[in-house]
Amino acid sequence: MKTTDAKVLTANPYDNIDISLIIPSVNFDLFKHLYNSIIRTCSNFDNVEMLLKLDDISDYDEFYNLCVGSQFKFKIITYPKYNSRYSLHHFFNDLGSISSGKMLWMLNDDATIISGDWYTSLINTRNTFKDNIHCVIVPFDKDERKREIIPTPAITREWYDFFGFVTGLPNYDRWICEIAKSINRRVILNSSDLLVTMPKGHRVLSKKGRKEIFYPRLEKAIKKFNKRRR
Repeated sequence: MKTTDAKVLTANPYDNIDISLIIPSVNFDLFKHLYNSIIRTCSNFDNVEMLLKLDDISDYDEFYNLCVGSQFKFKIITYPKYNSRYSLHHFFNDLGSISSGKMLWMLNDDATIISGDWYTSLINTRNTFKDNIHCVIVPFDKDERKREIIPTPAITREWYDFFGFVTGLPNYDRWICEIAKSINRRVILNSSDLLVTMPKGHRVLSKKGRKEIFYPRLEKAIKKFNKRRR
């Protein structure tokens, strides 16, 4: 396939999908390393879809050919060069909007799954809560301080449907984990079940931005949930 023939794949939704892997990517080599770790630690290929966001189509063929040769169903969204005008959270939300899975797992392309059966670990958290609205905390190997905000959280379909998106603002991991902690809807996996690593990230919002924008909007989402269960 020539890059000029690149198209967004529009089959939506796929049937019988348990887990949607949500992966914005800017670099094929990084993605391939992540992909190899996903394949190495997967116990069920039939009920998984891989959703990719690409900045442009200059290396579309490499991504497309890998996906075509994969055992996963897949969809690709391509964007023009966005020149840092959009934060990562826009891409997670766009990919989430075309997802079909019962679980949505957010993965940066520089992440690596070290060990564990991620399919079984994630899908087995279903029905932990009666309404299935919960977040899964995936152990992170650089979590020396035992932080409660981890970089690769997973959410349920019911969580996504209730809040209406993956994240309301940048720092999607903080957004998800802060809500889950506040409403007491976390399922925390053991590192013996699943372990992920990735380079240390950086905060998109300043301290002022978090105080004036992030936390007020976060509080609205928390109040929405608390109002629902009264």
